[in-house]
Amino acid sequence: MSTRRDGPALLALATILALAAALRVFFWYGLVLADPFAYADASASIARGLPVFDHKSLGSLYYTQYLRLSLEVPAAAFYWLFGPGEIQSIAFPFFCSLAAAVLGFLVALRVSGDRFAGLIAAFIAVTFPEAVINSTQFLPDTVAAFFSVATVLAFWHALDSPQKPWRHRAILFALTGLLWALAFYARQTAVGLALPLAGLVLYRRRFDFTMLWGVPPALAVATAMSLLLLALGGEPFEDIRTVIGEGRGSQPGALKYTDVDWTYLHTFTRDSGFIPLTGVTLLGTAFIALTWRDHPQQRRQVVSLLIVIAGLYLYFEHLMRLPSLYSWWKEPRYVLAMVPFLAALAGVGLTRWRAGVQPPYRRAVDAYIAVLLASLLAFNVASVDADHDYWRGHRVDRLALDLANFLDSRPEQVVYTWDDDLSRYMSFHTGLDRTSYYERLTGTGYTLNRFDSQGRTWVTPGSLVVISPHQDHWSKPTAHAPHWEKVWSDPSGASVWLVPEAPGPVTTLRLSTSIGANVTATAAGLSSERLFPQQHAVLTLSFQNSAAASAAISLGLKCGESTLALREVNAAPGMTSTSLDFPAAIDPDSPEHDCSVMARSGSEIWRPLLPLEVGFITVFEPELNFSFDPELERDRASGWYRFDNARYEGGRALVAIAPWQPLRLEASSFPGGEAWVDLGLYDYGESAVNGIQVEFGGPPQVVEWSEPTAGVIHRVLHFENVQPGATLTISVLQQGQQGLIIDDVVVSTIPPPPG
Repeated sequence: MSTRRDGPALLALATILALAAALRVFFWYGLVLADPFAYADASASIARGLPVFDHKSLGSLYYTQYLRLSLEVPAAAFYWLFGPGEIQSIAFPFFCSLAAAVLGFLVALRVSGDRFAGLIAAFIAVTFPEAVINSTQFLPDTVAAFFSVATVLAFWHALDSPQKPWRHRAILFALTGLLWALAFYARQTAVGLALPLAGLVLYRRRFDFTMLWGVPPALAVATAMSLLLLALGGEPFEDIRTVIGEGRGSQPGALKYTDVDWTYLHTFTRDSGFIPLTGVTLLGTAFIALTWRDHPQQRRQVVSLLIVIAGLYLYFEHLMRLPSLYSWWKEPRYVLAMVPFLAALAGVGLTRWRAGVQPPYRRAVDAYIAVLLASLLAFNVASVDADHDYWRGHRVDRLALDLANFLDSRPEQVVYTWDDDLSRYMSFHTGLDRTSYYERLTGTGYTLNRFDSQGRTWVTPGSLVVISPHQDHWSKPTAHAPHWEKVWSDPSGASVWLVPEAPGPVTTLRLSTSIGANVTATAAGLSSERLFPQQHAVLTLSFQNSAAASAAISLGLKCGESTLALREVNAAPGMTSTSLDFPAAIDPDSPEHDCSVMARSGSEIWRPLLPLEVGFITVFEPELNFSFDPELERDRASGWYRFDNARYEGGRALVAIAPWQPLRLEASSFPGGEAWVDLGLYDYGESAVNGIQVEFGGPPQVVEWSEPTAGVIHRVLHFENVQPGATLTISVLQQGQQGLIIDDVVVSTIPPPPG
């Protein structure tokens, strides 16, 4: 190929790519979805060598997200060189989205031999809305699309080179294996490439044993990735085993899935972002059909292109089964690998239109094509603009961004969170170089989990605690303690609390308890002698130290036979008093609730200071036993169905349906005695009244509600002399509002705090 001849085409291609890059920068997204934060965490862990790739620690869903190694390893390299950041994360998928357009150019060139067709294909592919949208979001789809298209192109070129020396074909097939493996590690659905590749082989009716040269590079990539995983806490080939094990079928992609589904057909014909691509592709296909007899030399390659498109569509539409997702999950961005091939088909067809007219009329056809592509660009930009405008107001990390901006001004060295998703979002904005999932798991770093693996509170004095919306209710272990100081809040209900290192003293009782050779506890007091599990209180202590040096005093909580050390204070020589934050850090499943605050000096025996009753509390989630389908539950005469809504405190609730049936909740662990039942009920803000009757081992009580404003309201009922393991029964009396919704049901052996 002549450089002089290629010069204008290359200049035009470079101009198209420059336009596409500008379009991506103008509509810059950043990390606005949930998954990119998991990828960022994995990339930071790779860059720092943290052993985070442990299947049991991450869980199946996060583990498969962490396995997007073709996306994460380049990002990790940028993190290592420049530190974690948004640009470093997006650089490689940004490049791949532009490079995929170059591959579209090469596909069209292979089919028609016409550079003009290649330029049209590149333009269509690079301006396609999903390609623009996903190029700056740190998602694996543009990376997977690039490696997938490159795989098919290399394989196609190798098949069409039978006259070339075997070494030439061996290199191309080896490149195919390498690229296919990299596509797999971008998104495991790359197994679907087997269909178009097999179709190309069958169409040519020739099996080239040189294809086997593709196996070693693929195995080399898998081995390298497995060694990387092994160095980062995983096991050899654990990634592949996980993908196979999580599939419904016996192979990745679950090729045995037989349900007929036409989601992507609807996407291509009804989605405003896909309709222009579908239209121009159908137009190009029509021109190819009309000029079929005029281009016999292109038939083989056109059929090959159609085989590739059909194979990919068949897989994505009917055979795709995303690993680790227990239901179908088909998003438009998953089919990005098809776009360069569809663009090439359109480019070939439009070029045939141009070639089919007499030379004097070609300028007019060129003008028509230019208008067509300009219109296509306008529609694409409008789609991207609408999507970009939506995500500017609906970023999943909006709360995390606000929190990070606030935390940037705070001197505290530790922040505790409960919500794992919020923690991931916050970690990216507060600095992945000092906090990550692995560090939260091991209790180090800046952003830490609020509870340990057994559900016990880890919060320490002098730290900050982030409470997510709807989580600051007395029945939840995430509720704030009365002595904590609120330092930030927002309209959504999120808040940040400072845990004081030295809260104000509380009333004490005189003691004379020896807790060491030279130290005696002379007074002790708690702000409350009855606490909920994981609730914090103020503990005030006085000591008499007869030694000339300070003594370290350990404080713990004994429930049952064992004592859990929780805090440490210093007893200075002479008489000293101190107040500190003290948690009821009890195992949520522990049957023991009569506990004691213990103290000791050094390795001495633990001595009791104060009794502490940790109340029994259970939160029922009955909605998990019902389906989302009201008609199904009505046929079952179950009386209730599940409905999820972010306005509910738990994000999900029960809705009553006729025929009404009692809701029975068995409190099997309830120890008996007094009980307080907290009902979370949804009010529509209507004047009509809803009513229910509640029974819990004693006389039934009636609850009615009708509030002027809509939202979740709480009603607390008090029952006496309840038998152990009693059953709580809720019956519908009347439904005056448009729905009767129960959000939460909580049973406790100690009363909720006032107000």
